[in-house]
Amino acid sequence: MANVNSTTPARPEFIHPAFQDIFPPELGDITIEVLLTRPLHQGMDFLALAPVCSELAAELLETRNTTARLALAGRLALALRLLRDNLEEDLTGPQRQALTSTEPPKEQACDFSPDADSLADYCHTVTQILLSRTLAPQQEKIMAGLLFELVNYQTDTLTAPQFWHAEGQAN
Repeated sequence: MANVNSTTPARPEFIHPAFQDIFPPELGDITIEVLLTRPLHQGMDFLALAPVCSELAAELLETRNTTARLALAGRLALALRLLRDNLEEDLTGPQRQALTSTEPPKEQACDFSPDADSLADYCHTVTQILLSRTLAPQQEKIMAGLLFELVNYQTDTLTAPQFWHAEGQAN
């Protein structure tokens, strides 16, 4: 008896690995599918976009499937562009409140401290290099690691408290 859909194999255990679903089951707390389908839009502020960029970069570093890597890199490029555009806006009251702590900001001994706009541009450029697929696999892995470090540095920098309260006043 012929199948209605002749492209559907009768025995799914014989599906070639290249044709299996690119979305593996749960990876940690979030799946690739959730990362790729989560809405990203111009109205999101940088406090929401920065952690999304970190999640995408982390998954990009861990994913071995080429199709999934390209999808994640494209999604990360979009999130980074939205983040970069959002950095030009003034802080709102809720953003300022979220960035305010009761403790003074800790001094960081770091020789690498680009401004937020330059860092966003660096991250976006590395993402574009990964999307171009012009690197050898080992170089691509190294660039994905660099992107992961840059995006996480950016997220930590953008979401760290920038203001503090002293005796009832914001400084």
